[in-house]
Amino acid sequence: MEQARREGFRVPPPSKVSVPLIDVHTHAFPDRPSHELAEAARLYGVERVVALASLEQSVGVRDGFPDLFLPGPMLDYSHWQDPERFAATNVEVVRRAAREGAPLIKLWFAPRFRDRVAMALDDPRLDPIFDEIGRQGLAVLVHVSDPDLWFQKYYADAARYGTKADQYPPLERRLESHPGIVFISAHMGGDPEHLDHLADLMERYPNYNVDTSATKWVVRELGRKPAEARDFFQAHADRVLFGTDQVVYRAEDAEPDRYRVRYWVHRVFWETGIRAHSPIPDADAEGEPELNGLDLPPHVLEKVYQGNARRLLALTPPVHRVW
Repeated sequence: MEQARREGFRVPPPSKVSVPLIDVHTHAFPDRPSHELAEAARLYGVERVVALASLEQSVGVRDGFPDLFLPGPMLDYSHWQDPERFAATNVEVVRRAAREGAPLIKLWFAPRFRDRVAMALDDPRLDPIFDEIGRQGLAVLVHVSDPDLWFQKYYADAARYGTKADQYPPLERRLESHPGIVFISAHMGGDPEHLDHLADLMERYPNYNVDTSATKWVVRELGRKPAEARDFFQAHADRVLFGTDQVVYRAEDAEPDRYRVRYWVHRVFWETGIRAHSPIPDADAEGEPELNGLDLPPHVLEKVYQGNARRLLALTPPVHRVW
């Protein structure tokens, strides 16, 4: 750990598997230094990165790094109070996303979303948009919930935000009504604290999958129960996609090792049995944040790192990249 820190996390740790990574969950923007994320991704053997942003922004990032980034457009909620205009605007977002080669559409329905837009994931205003997503063969990456701790700290007003359990019925109704759409539930389904809940959703909905993004949160919670988490990954190896939730900040807010350290943490967390203090500060941790690695077997790593993304998102390797 200390050597990695001294090296600025510029030397990736040895890997159990000789496969590239596909990061399905980042936030990059054409007017920010996304080249820093690109450099870190390439250093750590990441072959493809999905940039989640507005349609124009995500396409702009792709155009700047066409061999690395893929667009991951978010919906446009500007006209959410006008159902017809809202639907027409976003059906066009979906159609253009497909033309631009996007593998998925990002939906953000965290509890705090309701502070801005009075809409749930099963709102009828979204029906024509989901229908178009299905016609275009795109996946949906959806953020539906936040850490248990946040429901005590930030969402204590249940009349306003609902309980954590209340976040999931709208998702289940979408899973049931659109069985042909691949759903990827961000941040270990928003519920890494309760793997039995995620296993139940996977059992009942074949189109339900999760990603590993939200580095601090996922590492913190899965690291509390590494044996249980390892068992979960082995049982559901075909349903988990690699993601980091890297966010490209403006140049004035940049941190020297920000992007490299997050890829480093993911690699040692999934691939080793490391027991150490995490190099990433975590305001939600009790005391100094810990890294308790899962030491996943190679066949699981290969699926999580890239196999599931290739299969579920129909991604092929760049023709010039040889692995």
